[in-house]
Amino acid sequence: MSERRLFLDKGVGEQRGVVTLDGRPERLLILRDDEAQDLRIGARHRARVRKVEPQLGSAFLELAGGAEAMLDFKPDARPVQGSAIEVEIRAEPRRGKLALARAIGPAEGAPQLLAPPPGLKAQLSAFAPGVSVTEGEAARQVADEAEAEALDIVHPLPGGGRLSIEPTRALTAVDIDLGDRQGQETKRVARQANLAALGAAARLLRLKGLGGIVVFDLVGRGHDGNALTEAARAAFRPDNPGVAIGPISRFGTLELLIPRRTRPIA
Repeated sequence: MSERRLFLDKGVGEQRGVVTLDGRPERLLILRDDEAQDLRIGARHRARVRKVEPQLGSAFLELAGGAEAMLDFKPDARPVQGSAIEVEIRAEPRRGKLALARAIGPAEGAPQLLAPPPGLKAQLSAFAPGVSVTEGEAARQVADEAEAEALDIVHPLPGGGRLSIEPTRALTAVDIDLGDRQGQETKRVARQANLAALGAAARLLRLKGLGGIVVFDLVGRGHDGNALTEAARAAFRPDNPGVAIGPISRFGTLELLIPRRTRPIA
């Protein structure tokens, strides 16, 4: 059974929270004193609906202090332009993209921050309820290692081989390489490497804070689609709701859609 542990490093002007999975860093949360917290996950706002785009199913929201966020809506829940609405931030802004909010209900009054986001300790505990949070020197060492791994591009695979994770503006590419992975039957070795890569990449993508479209360049040919799809479902289950897995293409690639929630660590 997988084991998760929690660590909180409190430094000067910065706190770093780490979730480890079976001894390896799985999530890295960084909170800096000089950064505004209004657009972090969990912050609640009274917002004004500035503009409604029915064809996109989206509305642009004005928040306190002139900040903006985007709200997706269903056809039967279209907001009224100019109205006030209470929302919660569900995805943080990233390069060139607004924060995403979810509607809580109608409101009255001017835009205002109603509640700050949960503190770092509370965010960590949500990933592993009931697990104690380790602080001090041990937490600092774990956080340093997590940050270094989050910023790496090439990562070793268990059993040999490596995978490379490189984000672009449109998608994140994951390349699987057999490297020095040993075995007598090439097809079996390739299958084992692909399965190992799915599990490793799921942890690393969470650690790096990456989401959106992810494309795996699988190694080998004649892939067992059912086995790889089931492995992907299991590996990315912690990222639900919202994970979508496509079929393996004739070019030997596997596409996934992973919800974006936090800003990328890089």
